[in-house]
Amino acid sequence: MVPETDVTERAIILSKQILKLSEKAAAFSAEGDLEGLAGVIDAREQAISLFRTLGDIRRVPGKWRQIVINALSKAMQIDDEIRVLLRKEISLGSRAIEDAVTSSKVLSAYDPTPSGLQRFDRRQ
Repeated sequence: MVPETDVTERAIILSKQILKLSEKAAAFSAEGDLEGLAGVIDAREQAISLFRTLGDIRRVPGKWRQIVINALSKAMQIDDEIRVLLRKEISLGSRAIEDAVTSSKVLSAYDPTPSGLQRFDRRQ
């Protein structure tokens, strides 16, 4: 069994690490860097897994527990902000795809190529 002081130290370190990684994820998300975001999310998930191995957070003494809770709460807030940004990004991407499909349909409708040689599917 891990001594309580070790659990407290590890809980504080890991909660702060999770917060830092969430902040990095928010920066990548704001920049639209999905590859960077994916890498940070992987690292963050590893930190969360390690945090879970510590067991019940009630084992951490009061004032230290509050530090851990505050860091994790802030990380959760940042995660919510990232979700909002990603939903907007997905919406914009969906719109761009719809525009490309519409453009290809219009171009294929006015393409002088005989219908047997066209490359775009005209089915609705």
